[in-house]
Amino acid sequence: MSATTATARRAFSARGPILDVRSAGDPPPITYTARWAEAAEPTVLSICGGCDGMDYSAVLDMFGILERMLTRDNGVPFGGVLFAGGTIEWDKASGAIKTMVTQLASHLVKRPGFAGRALAMGHSPRTKQLVLLRDEGGRFALNDRGTGLDPDYDGHLLEQENSNTLVGWDFDVAKYLGYLVAARDIAQMTLCGLIINGGPVTLKEFFDSLLLGIPNVVLPDSGRAAKDIEAAVLRNDWGPMDGALRAKGKDADALVSDYRARLEQRIDRSQIHFGYLTNPLTIHEGFVKFGML
Repeated sequence: MSATTATARRAFSARGPILDVRSAGDPPPITYTARWAEAAEPTVLSICGGCDGMDYSAVLDMFGILERMLTRDNGVPFGGVLFAGGTIEWDKASGAIKTMVTQLASHLVKRPGFAGRALAMGHSPRTKQLVLLRDEGGRFALNDRGTGLDPDYDGHLLEQENSNTLVGWDFDVAKYLGYLVAARDIAQMTLCGLIINGGPVTLKEFFDSLLLGIPNVVLPDSGRAAKDIEAAVLRNDWGPMDGALRAKGKDADALVSDYRARLEQRIDRSQIHFGYLTNPLTIHEGFVKFGML
């Protein structure tokens, strides 16, 4: 990274990230996509999932593990794009920001070694109306005080159908997977997904990305979708995934049948690597295997 770019990024970070909003049919905003080239390395780690059922202290411990596992043996850390949802939540009673998986990217870019090398780029669907909180200096929130966008990211892209229509949480999956494929095929960037915990949208991200040739490191002991993926891939046990989808009101029969057929007929299993928080070196091995380090 040039000195000019590093200086520009520091000034940008002091101001906060640009929030771009894209409607269906619009081209990707250049203010968002051009920033990817500022990363020190041509790599993209797409962080997918959530943290339901995880204790906040466990999430912080995981952040520390992943920081170490995203650092090379010679001490040089990951220097690419950390691509994630970028949403944060505030505790409505205390006003404190909750510790969530979506903060992993912004956590890492502030850490020694990562700072000035890696970028945190957020993408989210516009599931609620954007509001400005008058009594908090104009902070953005999504509909209420509970959810907002992480100000420690380097850029945010909010995807919408149009200005009058709110969308579901899976609305932007195909769109941001398209950004990843373009980053690989046009900009020659190396891609990898990281599956942490998660639910139905995470399962869609996982199976859709594999069909596009994007490898994934999965952390089964983070729970939920990641654990269900391990059961399906390693033991051919689709029961946990079926039950989780049903509990969320999804068409489990159709989804499990589709995912199973993809895994059996169309997916290269060598592009799936399981890493365990209880054995962190297995996570490091996946990042090395898929070119993140």
